[in-house]
Formats: sequence, C-alpha cells, structure tokens
Amino acid sequence: MRSYITKIFFTLILAFLVVTPAYANDSATDFVRSKTDEIVRVINTSKDKNARLKKLKTALQSTLDYDLLAQRTLARHWENLNAKQQNDFTEALRDLLETSYVTKLGNKTVEPGSYSVQFLNERERRGRYTVETVVKAEKDAHNIDLRLQNTDGVWKIYDVITDDVSLEESYAESFDEIIRDKGFNELMKRIKDKTDELKKSGKK
Repeated sequence: MRSYITKIFFTLILAFLVVTPAYANDSATDFVRSKTDEIVRVINTSKDKNARLKKLKTALQSTLDYDLLAQRTLARHWENLNAKQQNDFTEALRDLLETSYVTKLGNKTVEPGSYSVQFLNERERRGRYTVETVVKAEKDAHNIDLRLQNTDGVWKIYDVITDDVSLEESYAESFDEIIRDKGFNELMKRIKDKTDELKKSGKK
C-alpha cells in the first residue's frame, strides 16, 4: 500500500510544479528537479489551511492541461459531443481533479528529508516528454512517470503514471464503460456526484 506521505508528495508535485514559468532552455527533468524542494517549502510555510488550499487550487489551473486530458480520457467519444458538452465535461473533470487534490492535501505537511527522488530518464516523442522517477518515502518506493509538454515556454502536465497505473488511462477506461452502458449524461452525473462527495468530506 502506498504510504500517505507518498500520496501527499505527488499531490504537491501536481499542484505546484508550474507555479512559475519554465525558462525556454529548461529540460523537463531540469524543471521537475528545480521545483521539488521549492514545492515542499511553499506548502510548509502556508500555515492556514484555507490559504494553502486556495494556493493549491489556483496553481492547479495553470499546471494540468485539462483540455488535452479531457480529450484523451474520452478518446473516440470526444468527437461525438457538441461544443457545449465538450466544455461542460472539461470543466467537470477540472473540478473533480482540483477537489480530489485539495482534499488529499488536508492539514498535512511534508518534512524535508522524509522522501527522496531519483531521476532516471527523460524521453521525448512528438513534442511530449516523459520524466521517469523513483520516489522513496518511509519504507516505500514507487516508480512515477510525469508526462509533460511545453507550450510557449510553460510546462504543463497531462498524465501521471504511478507504478504503471496511468491517471489518463484509468479515467479513459472507466469513462468509456459508463458512456457505452449508460450514456454521456450518466457520466456527467457520476463525476459531479463524486466531486460533491469529496467537497463534503473535505469540510469535515
């Protein structure tokens, strides 16, 4: 079972990896490496929970490529939607992910030295990059691949693969099954219901 600190660490990576723009000559690996310790410092110095969660949500909006993730998770179903449905789905997915990450963050902090990150490799294919890492926290070690692309000098994440489990592919498989069995409206209902459930749990 993945340790709690590992979950928090990657919540932080997703949340704050692109707080500041990348320099044009930064590689994906350079950028990830340069931000890792800064991420933890930013979170640990935000003592007020509401202020910290607000920073997290704001940063997510410029970190994850929601448009690309929405298209890739719906795959062949994306083209069957009209413009309004596409926009509604993208916004619902954004709300779900942001709510999920801020709920996981909670009141916890991450102590420097409580984890280590080893950068193994960087691959590029058709303008998209994969940074391979191993994260060790407590007695656990996990292989994490971050998939990014650079648009106008700014890095954005569109997928995170943890121990060979892809965020994008997991959503795509689940969404495809729901649409085929129950339709697009049912998928939207389930996403919104899950988001509402997370928001309620976060207030406890």
